[in-house]
Amino acid sequence: KSNSFCTLLGVFPLPKSCKPTAMAAAARTRTGSDREEALVSKFIDATVNFKANVTFPAEQVELAPRVLVLVPENKELLRKPAFWNEECDAALAEASPGPVYSTTTAINGKRTRFSVGIVPAKASRHNCPARPDAIVSLVGGALASGKRSEPLDVVSGMPTGFEDAIAQAVAKGANRSFTAKQGKWDASFFEGGVPVRVTFVEAPADAAKAAYLDTLATGVQLAMRLGDAPPCLLDTVTFAEIAQKVAPLAGYEFSEIRGEALREQGYGGIYGVGKAAEFPPALVTLTYKPKEGIAPKDKIALVGKGIVYDTGGLSLKTPSTFMAGMKMDMCGSAAVFAGFVTLVRMNAPYEIVATLCLADNAVGPRSQRPDDVVVMKSGVSIEIVNTDAEGRLVLSDGVFHVTNEIPNWTPSVVVDMATLTGAQLVT
Repeated sequence: KSNSFCTLLGVFPLPKSCKPTAMAAAARTRTGSDREEALVSKFIDATVNFKANVTFPAEQVELAPRVLVLVPENKELLRKPAFWNEECDAALAEASPGPVYSTTTAINGKRTRFSVGIVPAKASRHNCPARPDAIVSLVGGALASGKRSEPLDVVSGMPTGFEDAIAQAVAKGANRSFTAKQGKWDASFFEGGVPVRVTFVEAPADAAKAAYLDTLATGVQLAMRLGDAPPCLLDTVTFAEIAQKVAPLAGYEFSEIRGEALREQGYGGIYGVGKAAEFPPALVTLTYKPKEGIAPKDKIALVGKGIVYDTGGLSLKTPSTFMAGMKMDMCGSAAVFAGFVTLVRMNAPYEIVATLCLADNAVGPRSQRPDDVVVMKSGVSIEIVNTDAEGRLVLSDGVFHVTNEIPNWTPSVVVDMATLTGAQLVT
């Protein structure tokens, strides 16, 4: 038992040279609680089979009870939707940049909550001309207007070429965030959100484009779902298990180095950060090659910081309010994982390796200390000054791993993703 804490993940047991007794076992039955393990398993399965609540119908469908029309700031619609009437013209005239303008009117003989969202034309270096940031807010406003349980149709009157950005923005705006209100915290993960359909007046989607946009929207919401998950559900073991279970469904290979095996193989950075936690750190590697007949254009490496919870370690985050929200310190890995899966599902013509650097920066008898010296996989030694500067340690091991430890594979591009760090404020 002590040598098989990854049994349910389907990975190899630890080498005999390792000492698993030095770190808590991480089998899925870790708690000894049937109730908790059943809930965790339910969360994993729901995430593995996750599908966005946003769709992009390729055929004309009957309008939903709520409608949001996205309009350029100049209010010029080169082609008006088929349902457009005088009441829609009146609503457009009243609308202005900012919050959505909503009214109740009759469309096609049915009572409809009709909203107009004006998309600003001005964009900065922080954004793109499609203004997805504004569209996120407009979708949220339309969903908050009228009966919140009713489906919403988003009709884009924006110019062609913005479809991808609009799809991602609507997915973000329509995402159902986690909530524990009224004691129904599990419903946030196990019940679908309000159905949202998106159509494009200027460039109606065919079946292939609709499937592409569906995949894109699911990827966006999958990343958000992982980032929003509480750490009692998403730990270093459950995250890895999700990645492993998605592998055969999407079409990529899964491997991991976990716990004491990290120390034995020289990954001192990620091991030191996560060694004090209830569940051990893991370096998860996901590998994708295009299907036969598709020549790869390039080799791309993705590396994500995956600190499932960050207390700061012995350099504890203070005041305590600084620690709230640190469940999202794994959003780098969430974005890398969701982006990687999206590319795989789209049959991207690239060879891609994604590495998730998963650890829980916890406090305990085995916590890494300021003044400790760790040796990274690269052979570089580092003296720890602040244990709350853990992101660079796990990413250093991850970047070296993906550029040096994958047999017969050297990427031409490496992209690493992490949540905001204090080091970005240093000038």
